[in-house]
Amino acid sequence: GYTFGAAPSEGGLLLIRRNVNNAWVAENLTAIIPGASPIAGDVTVLIETSGLAVVAGLDTSGDLVIYRQNAGDVWTFHNITV
Repeated sequence: GYTFGAAPSEGGLLLIRRNVNNAWVAENLTAIIPGASPIAGDVTVLIETSGLAVVAGLDTSGDLVIYRQNAGDVWTFHNITV
């Protein structure tokens, strides 16, 4: 794993981490993942036993949504409520 932060923004869920040059960079996961909706409030981060992360929160419709880190550092989006 690696050190990262996750924060909701008006434009989507930001993933903040260090790149290969050890500089902090932000990626908008909502913009990168087709069909993803932004988390509208607080986020909860869970670390699976595999060491991969899950970021969860409520979207603007009140649906529970998650962004899940997969092998190869690929992130996916899932609406748990629908």
